[in-house]
Amino acid sequence: MVAAVVLVGLVVGGVRLLVRPVGPLPPPEGPWPMTGKYTVMLCSGQCPAPTREERAAIEARLRAMPQVETVEFESRQDAYDRMAREGAGLLGLPLRYLEPDDMQESYRGRLRTSERAQAFTEEVGRLPGVAMAHVNRTWFWKGKADVAVLLCQPPEERMEDHLMNDYRTVGDRPKDPCKGRGAATREERDAVAARLAAIDGIRAFYFADEKHSRKVRAHLDGDDDFQSGIAPPGKGNGGAAGFWIKIDDTLAVPAIRRAVTDLPGVSLVFRVADRASFAATPRSGGYSGV
Repeated sequence: MVAAVVLVGLVVGGVRLLVRPVGPLPPPEGPWPMTGKYTVMLCSGQCPAPTREERAAIEARLRAMPQVETVEFESRQDAYDRMAREGAGLLGLPLRYLEPDDMQESYRGRLRTSERAQAFTEEVGRLPGVAMAHVNRTWFWKGKADVAVLLCQPPEERMEDHLMNDYRTVGDRPKDPCKGRGAATREERDAVAARLAAIDGIRAFYFADEKHSRKVRAHLDGDDDFQSGIAPPGKGNGGAAGFWIKIDDTLAVPAIRRAVTDLPGVSLVFRVADRASFAATPRSGGYSGV
């Protein structure tokens, strides 16, 4: 691919001229944030629920750990309210079929550092009354891009369902544009890049291949060996290649959607800010590589 030229504004004779990107650029080398959040799910059904003493011991251990910045208890009702607020529609979960009793109690909070995330989850996960401990690092793309255009993956890597275009859309989900086909071809990818290069208001855009996207996913999920680019196990946790776009003008967002949503090989278009708020939940993704 041709390296991108960053979009700049030139004023000639009082007329603003635009030099559009012809790229895309390779992904930024970093930084890879080592802050994040943790979740400690308490036993409920799959293992004996913690006693009052065990709850106190779990909270005390968390408060004593130097990497832990905050500790908050989340009740079943709190978890239900958060699901309603943040993500039931995004995951395709009909909230009317869920009750607060279907949720799990947990401890949640912020981490000062997540550099040894696996050691943290293993230590906390061994405490009596703990079902699972999980770390979500701050998302790599937060602050680096404003809009993402993900491309179709091979069928064996792709989740069955997709919610397209706007992560805040709730209700009937559009038809999966990648159903019945394989991964996006080089020609389809180049066609998307050409469309992006013609849009005013884009400062720069990056292309992240499958390996980089697997690295992003592993980093998000608290894998200490994320640089290897090996995705966490599970369907849909692999890497979706795609374009990550930095904009100068919010009007570029609908322009991007209009330009690329219906192109062959395009799976999903979304605003990074919408995804960033939802990414910090255990195994939140249905969308690979993000």
